Amino acid sequence: MTNLFYLIYGAVQGLTEFLPISSSGHLVIAQTIIGFNLKGIALEVTLHVATLTAVLIFLRRRILGILKDAFSEGRKRRLAWRVILAVVVATVPSALVGVSLGGFLERTFENIQIVGICLLITSAMVLTIPFLPKKEGTIEEFPWLGVVLVGTFQAMAILPGISRAGATIFMGVLMGLSRREAANFSFIISIPAIIGAALLQLPELTAGERAPAVGLVIGAASALLFGLLALALLYKTVQGGGFALFGLYALVVAILVLAGFFLWLNGQLHTAFPDTFPISV
Repeated sequence: MTNLFYLIYGAVQGLTEFLPISSSGHLVIAQTIIGFNLKGIALEVTLHVATLTAVLIFLRRRILGILKDAFSEGRKRRLAWRVILAVVVATVPSALVGVSLGGFLERTFENIQIVGICLLITSAMVLTIPFLPKKEGTIEEFPWLGVVLVGTFQAMAILPGISRAGATIFMGVLMGLSRREAANFSFIISIPAIIGAALLQLPELTAGERAPAVGLVIGAASALLFGLLALALLYKTVQGGGFALFGLYALVVAILVLAGFFLWLNGQLHTAFPDTFPISV
């Protein structure tokens, strides 16, 4: 693999990780259509670290503010620890699903039809967000029911084609958070999720093809840069308009994926039963 590959792969990972279009869904599509299959885990772990770094840099003021308030006094301290506990609670559903349904979830990454259906769900959520009432709720005062539901939707996003950002921002706004705070909470709870995903891959780090150090550096730098750009674009659109474009994109991709699947299925049936399933219309 050339350095250009690492540059492009890092860019795609950085963009799709944070924009509400599903990075996992696009990976399955690439594997199915062009036979792309990344061997080895080193690059994946490296890109997880790069995207984690992008979140920490982009939200550094919000995160440092919470940590600072956690060691202050009075109401600030109480609210800061409430946010920290909310992050823990919102992370639990993903951990439970990942541990208990790991084998099933791995099989979904082999099914392009599931990706198409999940992208339809993603498009529906993202297209709905601009029409939801604008509220001014903050993470510090977010109801516990909302925390649990956002965490549940994050767990649902383990399925390929469900955008983690789209699902969690949708539920956050639906449950009363402002659009900016819904995005803040979405990406703050992504921190333990990304760390967990990287840790789960560590035992496999020595397996498969080893990526060269230069390639890893190029991929990480690309993922970090494009991740920051994606975060800036998402915050701009979710507050100022244009967010629905991501939903339209997901809808178009979903239609193409499902149409391609049914054309392929019709072709397979025609091959097996030429007199029963004619291809021509």
